[in-house]
Amino acid sequence: MLRFDGYYFHEVNEEGYLSHYQFLRFFPSKKVVGCSVSKNNENLREIISQVKVWLNEDYLAFQGEYELNQDDISFFIKSEYGSVGYKGKLGNDSLVLSSISYINGNKTNNIEYGFVPLDIEKVVEEEIEGEIDNLSDKISNIHKK
Repeated sequence: MLRFDGYYFHEVNEEGYLSHYQFLRFFPSKKVVGCSVSKNNENLREIISQVKVWLNEDYLAFQGEYELNQDDISFFIKSEYGSVGYKGKLGNDSLVLSSISYINGNKTNNIEYGFVPLDIEKVVEEEIEGEIDNLSDKISNIHKK
């Protein structure tokens, strides 16, 4: 199932390319927006905070419309420089995409994009709270013995 409550992202560390993250966000209206963000020694949480501001439905720089046929997805993201075509499959909280750039001719095959929820801070807090609760339960069980 395609998720609308966050971003799909991929980390690019290929020789000859600046290390960066690629982000995609999908909307129920069939709109898709995307951006690439240089790592610049920033952690992923700071980068996602920046991306959160940019990738909304009004974002105009890199956008397109997607087509979905069961687990198959295809779309073009267009910018003032040209377009990049994507085709792939939906996974569990991931996308596996192949692409071709009509800007520079670059092609990729079967690249996995992971999913990050919009409210990553809340997810992390819930995971930490869950771990604390589990630890508290374990301590209580030890003291009961």
